[in-house]
Amino acid sequence: MDFGNEERTIITGIADQYSPEELEGGEKFIFVLNLKPKKLSGVESQGMLLLAETEDGNVYLLPVPDEVPVGTRVW
Repeated sequence: MDFGNEERTIITGIADQYSPEELEGGEKFIFVLNLKPKKLSGVESQGMLLLAETEDGNVYLLPVPDEVPVGTRVW
């Protein structure tokens, strides 16, 4: 994933509900990057995608408006 000044590998665990193409379609999402890297399925994940999950397990991406620059901090 491109974060403006760097690229990172993020393992999300949402492949059963979203394809890689849906995540690479130009939309912007919120990520947490100040976490220790963690190996998941043998791949080092260098951050976490924030999303909403209902009690029945449906996952919803939280898009960011186009006018917000890539790499902008979320407070």
